[in-house]
Amino acid sequence: MSYPTKQIFTHRPQGWDATTLTHPAMAFMHAFTLAWCETRDAHTLPFTTWMTPDFVLVAHDGKVFTGEAAAIAFARSSDLYDSCTVECETCYIEDSTDGGYTGLAGGKMYINFKVAGEKTCKDALGREWELSVPRAYDCTWVRDESGANGLKLSKMVVYGDLRAIAKAAKERKMI
Repeated sequence: MSYPTKQIFTHRPQGWDATTLTHPAMAFMHAFTLAWCETRDAHTLPFTTWMTPDFVLVAHDGKVFTGEAAAIAFARSSDLYDSCTVECETCYIEDSTDGGYTGLAGGKMYINFKVAGEKTCKDALGREWELSVPRAYDCTWVRDESGANGLKLSKMVVYGDLRAIAKAAKERKMI
């Protein structure tokens, strides 16, 4: 019995390598990581620069946010951090029927807290960080020429265990 199939991009990089960045959705996510996590420049722009007006964020705890509230919740999730980044370690991206993409990307989130602690790990670029935790993101990207790489996020589900982050923040008396 035959059935319809779709093309899928799979890759297991160590960070944002050239092969990862050949896929438009992953190139978008790299730019998104730089703008939302590393430089935080996106925090001062209209959220629709990166996300659709009806963007849906499902946080690690299952809370659902939509539209501008979703963008604010995503930005506020890094309030305890002086800096952070996410490195891709695996991705599975499927072409959607509307010309966009759906997919799952997993990797490590690296964090330096506002109350500094000992640097215990390094990312693929050799930068030192206080903490590294696993993260995964289930995303839907839609075609929109006004977005980065011609895409915008319409949905993001964040998977991750916050216990290590909470423990480090508590040790620093931040919470």
